[in-house]
Amino acid sequence: MKTKMMNPKLAASRFVMRILDKNIFVNDLLNSNLDHFPHNQRRFITELVYGTIRNLAYIDFWIEQAAKKPLRKIDRELIGLIRTSVHQLLHMTKKNDAVVVHEAVELTKTIHKSHAQKFVNFLLREIIRLKPNVIKLKELCGDDSTKYLTTRYSIPQWLLDTILSIQLNIDSVELLEYFLHHQGITLRVDGGETERETVINHLASLEVNAEKTLESPVGIYTERSVTYSMVRDIKGVYIQDESSQLVVQKMDIAAGDTLLDLCAAPGGKTLYMSHLTGDNGKVTAVDINHHKLQLLAEALLQHNKTNVTIKLHDATLHREEWKSAFDKVMVDAPCTALGTVKRHPEVKWHRKAGDPEKLATIAYKIIEQAITYLKPGGTMLFSVCTFTQVETINQLEKFKKAYPDFTIESSGFTVDTTSDRRDLFYYFKCRKNDD
Repeated sequence: MKTKMMNPKLAASRFVMRILDKNIFVNDLLNSNLDHFPHNQRRFITELVYGTIRNLAYIDFWIEQAAKKPLRKIDRELIGLIRTSVHQLLHMTKKNDAVVVHEAVELTKTIHKSHAQKFVNFLLREIIRLKPNVIKLKELCGDDSTKYLTTRYSIPQWLLDTILSIQLNIDSVELLEYFLHHQGITLRVDGGETERETVINHLASLEVNAEKTLESPVGIYTERSVTYSMVRDIKGVYIQDESSQLVVQKMDIAAGDTLLDLCAAPGGKTLYMSHLTGDNGKVTAVDINHHKLQLLAEALLQHNKTNVTIKLHDATLHREEWKSAFDKVMVDAPCTALGTVKRHPEVKWHRKAGDPEKLATIAYKIIEQAITYLKPGGTMLFSVCTFTQVETINQLEKFKKAYPDFTIESSGFTVDTTSDRRDLFYYFKCRKNDD
């Protein structure tokens, strides 16, 4: 898609449809397409895209109410523009309703749909007239509580059922609210407090709000308009969620450790492990995806990380030369990534009901290989950025029954309250008992 000199709203509208149609991650698409837009337009596009994807079911509900026909009967090329316009009307504060409608009508011509201008004008004005809100939604849904919850919180029914059944010390409705609201980009710095303060001050000079993370001593919370290119050339700075930082910290890596990262790409944990083990240590980074390993290799070169060896390998299969060779093994396993929906709202639309079971099966196969690579007394850290029971607690229970000769040292979720500003991870750490 050519976005240079494109109207930012039209660009956002097209991004939304590509993300939904092609199962693309929002951040991947925006990182590769926003650099030539000025910062204020990057903010606007980012809010339009993330906000529309996050509130998709709620937006679509009111489009159908106003249009008085199913979404599938509306011209496909118009839907992205209509969705982003409705998001502006319903959720964005710095907007003028008349301007939003006028711009949408004019952009309808831009996409060669002049015949639809009257329809777009009518639909958006009808939504303004309806004055959508949660109370009206509840009235329209009547006794259908499932319809209300899936629409109110913009979530597929299977995922709603999953959230209502998970074992967390957080009320289910509070968790639905938690997942509905956006989360900014989190950074990690190599070094200590001085380096972190330097980066925060640098970001402030770029008009980017930034502050220290609450738990990780090396993290920085920022806003969503931050892109990789903005931090790419800052020495010792990486994009990495706080929960991702925390699970690496739970490995208790010491300088000189020999480490294995079995599901390494895209490499955030690998780079952190490389820093912690130092020049005298060694990290073997493994992944099945050749393209992602190439990106990791580029990152290692860029940051001058010389203690990492990259291997293309299917982690569900055994490598005899790694048997009993490592002090610590990280298994950041394939998962549904549902714990990242605050940051990646597209995940709830990309995933399907059977995915947790399929991915849990793959993850457990990797666990079974990982523990064979530990030295006596070595530790494995298993983590997933999700919350489904089959991918989290069930994995630990299954492991404990199958491998009683391993000691479970710690386990749990990385989010305790809905005020936490990080992705929802689950982890367990086990130690191989000495022979």
